[in-house]
Amino acid sequence: MRMSSFRELSLFYFSLQGINLSRTAIKGSLLSSSCTYRRQVLLKNLHIGEDLVCDDSRFIGRSGGKYAYSDIALDCSNAVIGGNLSLLNVKAHSAVYLVNTKIGGDLDASGSSFKSAFAANKHGDSDAFTANSVQVAGDITLGSQLSAIGTINLDQATCGGSIELRDGSTLVAMPNSDDAEDFCFTAADARIGRSLTFDDKFIASGSINVSATHIGGNFEAIGSHVTQSTAYITKPAAAAIEAGNTIIGGDVRFDRISVVGRVNFERADVGGDFSCDDGQLSTCHKQGPYHSLTLGLMTVKGGLSLAGLHSKGSLLLNNTRISGDVSLSRAAVVASKNLAGNVRLSAVNLESMSIGGSLVMNRLSSEGSVSVLFAIIRQSTVHRRYI
Repeated sequence: MRMSSFRELSLFYFSLQGINLSRTAIKGSLLSSSCTYRRQVLLKNLHIGEDLVCDDSRFIGRSGGKYAYSDIALDCSNAVIGGNLSLLNVKAHSAVYLVNTKIGGDLDASGSSFKSAFAANKHGDSDAFTANSVQVAGDITLGSQLSAIGTINLDQATCGGSIELRDGSTLVAMPNSDDAEDFCFTAADARIGRSLTFDDKFIASGSINVSATHIGGNFEAIGSHVTQSTAYITKPAAAAIEAGNTIIGGDVRFDRISVVGRVNFERADVGGDFSCDDGQLSTCHKQGPYHSLTLGLMTVKGGLSLAGLHSKGSLLLNNTRISGDVSLSRAAVVASKNLAGNVRLSAVNLESMSIGGSLVMNRLSSEGSVSVLFAIIRQSTVHRRYI
């Protein structure tokens, strides 16, 4: 099929039924701000030399009746954009697709709202923003009170800069079946050149999945709020934050984080420090596992600090390798009881742990045992008094 060609295309304040620019080549920019599209917008295999700007636009994506919507409102799959993709303050009534899209600059969807096909139609896919295998040379920014009902999907994405969810972003998982994952954000097996950041105004109702992801800089979720979906409370394999087998070049900074559900970093590799100071963790599973934090077989090149952490659930730190100090000072851990409710389980498991520095446990409060069986501590242990 022959490709249509334009030097530049501008659409401002248009109200259109829909638009199909698939397999179109634009040497300059495509500017489509403050427009309303009642039906699907198809930009598949679009080639743009500069920027694609859709700021303040509304993608309704109707497919028939007044309340019937297409599964996809905006489809930019396999598009090639030489500059930036700007989706500021966009409102999409069903999913946005950026599958295999190549972006030479930044991707910014700050202030936008997205909704999955399942949320819109009660059938279809559970992704609200599907950008798996997207390639972005710069940053991916999803901030300024961005909201999504459904999954933000960045699986196998490549981002040369940072991925940021900040300034009040709110994500709500919308599983389309009882067996579906409850992820509200997933970037599994992704490649992030710099940092992955969730700030202190970030709220997630559903799980975050970054398993097997490579992060060149820091992984930060300081003061963030993550609550696992209630439908997943009885599914023991699920985690509220799944970061198993992740490689992080910098620090993990989870200070003051609030999580309902398990945080999993099993077999992760951290190039800097790991801190969860003054965090609030709570396991929510009724049938186990009863751990709020699992770090088994994790390697940390710096130190591990859980100072002031409050946990309703066990801390499973066995077989980890920590090059620096480990601090559990002022931590308060309440271990869960078994199903019969007559035996309290281990609160802190440090078995076979290798610590290059000191183990600091002053003012540690523990309801349940603390086990350091076969642990290797290079320097002196500081204080052993438990409350």
